[in-house]
Amino acid sequence: MTILLWLVLLVLLLGVVWLIVQPIVVWTDKSELRLYCRLALLLLATMTFGVLRLYNSVVQNTRFLFKVREVLQKVLVELPNLQRSLNMLGSKTDSLKGTMSNSTKALGSLSDEARELLSSLKVNGNVKKPR
Repeated sequence: MTILLWLVLLVLLLGVVWLIVQPIVVWTDKSELRLYCRLALLLLATMTFGVLRLYNSVVQNTRFLFKVREVLQKVLVELPNLQRSLNMLGSKTDSLKGTMSNSTKALGSLSDEARELLSSLKVNGNVKKPR
């Protein structure tokens, strides 16, 4: 089946080439006019298929844009919820930063107290060295 299809396409292509070349091969007084008319018909056919292809791409892009619009509408409905969640997360992050800074200060003061206690124990000479 595919060989037959390729054979038909080859015959059609050779026919089109012959229609263009025939006025050159068999030159008469009207060959120039025939050549121009045949070239114009070939260009018209090419432009017709080009315009049909352009129309098809415009239709496909329009369908795609409709689908994109539907998806974007769903996303836009969810955006306020997302904004609210991000604001809540930001406030929780700020409170977490505050807690971390308070904990760091408390640990710093405890560390200072432990150093003072260790230095006072060293002064008294009661510190045993670990093995």
